[in-house]
Amino acid sequence: LSEMASVAVNLKAASAFLNQGRVDWQLRETVFAQVMRELTAKRVLPQVFRQKWQARAFKVVLKGEPGGTAASGDDASSLYHEVLEVLVRELHSRALPLLVPCPNARRG
Repeated sequence: LSEMASVAVNLKAASAFLNQGRVDWQLRETVFAQVMRELTAKRVLPQVFRQKWQARAFKVVLKGEPGGTAASGDDASSLYHEVLEVLVRELHSRALPLLVPCPNARRG
């Protein structure tokens, strides 16, 4: 990859979706779905994840921020880490039908 891929993510919309307790069967609403949809459309998978140790796989641009402008995620990669944290939380939630809970998780 000559240039780092950029991914636009709407954290507020994803958070609102998760708070409703719904399941993202169509993979459209969650942060995971937004990231995968953009990376797939840009045809950078799977090579985008083959990075040097502690290097970012993509840039994050926020959508849906006040004022209608997108905020760039180049500031010390905190936005990138926030997006990854939300993405992993979604993977472990019931919002994404991708992982099957183990018996201990099903019992609560």
